[in-house]
Amino acid sequence: MKWATTKPPLRVLALVAIVGLVVVSCGDDKAAVPTIPADPVSATTCDELADAVVATNQELIDEVGDMSVEDFTAAGGPLAYEGWVTKAQLGASRMSELGCGPVLEGMLAERADRLHASGPAGESLIADFISNLP
Repeated sequence: MKWATTKPPLRVLALVAIVGLVVVSCGDDKAAVPTIPADPVSATTCDELADAVVATNQELIDEVGDMSVEDFTAAGGPLAYEGWVTKAQLGASRMSELGCGPVLEGMLAERADRLHASGPAGESLIADFISNLP
């Protein structure tokens, strides 16, 4: 009987382990979404390039945050963000290297729902992104 009073029964340990797994698996949904690097140069397939293009656009959307469209335009719009412009140029050259031209627009259209904004400038960027797709 001494063992039963000093150590928790196996059923209690199993229950604690199960509850722990449930809590971990039911965490924040954002944590479960894999982070896609916004690096078009490292893309080796058209799918990876499409992911990188969307991630690059999301970086810009995140950077403008809660800006108004007017403030974003006054700041110079997307062209004012050198990192974004550089990645966009690298993505265009990578598209040619991989031969993704004919399929990339469709892949981007499939991924457009990954974009999300917290403010009007970001929402405007998403609308522009979508309007430039077929």
